[in-house]
Amino acid sequence: MSKKNYKNKPSNTNKNSPKAVQEKKSYCDCLLRLASCKIWCLDVLAPAVLILARLQMANIFFTSGMLKVKDWSNTLLLFEAEHPVPFLPKGLADMLSITNNHLPANVAACMGTFTELVMPVLLVLGLGGRLAAFLMLVMTAVIQFSYQESMEHVYWALLLGIILTQGPGKWSFDYLIRKRFYCPPQCCKKDKAKA
Repeated sequence: MSKKNYKNKPSNTNKNSPKAVQEKKSYCDCLLRLASCKIWCLDVLAPAVLILARLQMANIFFTSGMLKVKDWSNTLLLFEAEHPVPFLPKGLADMLSITNNHLPANVAACMGTFTELVMPVLLVLGLGGRLAAFLMLVMTAVIQFSYQESMEHVYWALLLGIILTQGPGKWSFDYLIRKRFYCPPQCCKKDKAKA
């Protein structure tokens, strides 16, 4: 029987050897490159996701506004009987001589229809996108808490909340305007120092 020579055999048990450290480093580098690539892909998709959210919410609200315009007498009846708009602040209610703390049906119908027709257009264009999302979010809350509770309104609120907090994205007029005219404080200081 031959005697095994363990001295000439390379040792794989030492995890701190230079070769093992190099393998770990290259493995980590590979994982970091892969993660970086995936993050880059998600960054590229972000504007598309935001515009899809904007289009979805604009479609819902604009369609509702068009239905209100199509049958205005029914719209006024709905705002009188079916879903009067509550939560009128006391001082404003007193100033308008309103006793039941609800907006008059014609005022509420005009405000609701205006919001449903104008804000979706602004949202699709991404012009004043955060303002449009905020007003649509307020309207969603009024619908949810005064007229009809629905999980669908929660989804609307989530989509509008994303647009409100993230902005309308790179595919919007807001982005182009900000890119053209906005000067971050650190850049303005450098420009003034050069002049």
